[in-house]
Amino acid sequence: TWWIAGLRLLRGAPLRLAVVSVLPLFMEAAIQCVPYAGVLLSKVLTPMLGAGAFVVLDRVQRSEPWRWLDCLAGLSSALRCRTFLACLLMTVVFWFQLATVVVVYGQHVFDFVIFRAHVPELMSMRFVLTLVIPGMLLVATPLMFTLPLVVLRGVAPGPAMCRSLKTAWQQRLPVAAYGLISCLLIAGGLLLNPLLLLLLAPWLMTSQFAAYQIAFETKKQP
Repeated sequence: TWWIAGLRLLRGAPLRLAVVSVLPLFMEAAIQCVPYAGVLLSKVLTPMLGAGAFVVLDRVQRSEPWRWLDCLAGLSSALRCRTFLACLLMTVVFWFQLATVVVVYGQHVFDFVIFRAHVPELMSMRFVLTLVIPGMLLVATPLMFTLPLVVLRGVAPGPAMCRSLKTAWQQRLPVAAYGLISCLLIAGGLLLNPLLLLLLAPWLMTSQFAAYQIAFETKKQP
């Protein structure tokens, strides 16, 4: 249902929403070029830019006009403190992913994940699946409602994370199915051709927003 609703939303403005969805990806790639601190910085700054997508999607869903500046809503003076704190808390996904690969491969993965050193044995299907699937399925998916709650409802970051986890548990079957499909799409894109992620990004973005809409707005949860 969430994927179908996301596809319907995407049909409303496919080209513009495609641009909105890939902007954070390009920003992340650019930030990660910064020596030493780039990877860590990208885990906070990229979601802050991506938070603006929820403002855009909310207006598209309501058939209201929107501007390209709305993509930067997460960086606006009204929201940047809350979005920064929320994105800082959300780095738990990255640390969980890093801990997972350290357990599987050993501490030398820090050179690969943090400093982008070339470690041939890590450029494999097993590494990609180890990095993506556990973190996405176990941490990122249950927390996927956090940013829209902060940006669209004005919920404080901590309570937003708690509410996201509570809702994910209450709707654990559709959330688990959503997370598994997302993992397969992302892992498949990384393994086959990373450029495929540019094609999948709009659908992933709109389906996440549709999941939020169905879970919170439609059912009017507190």
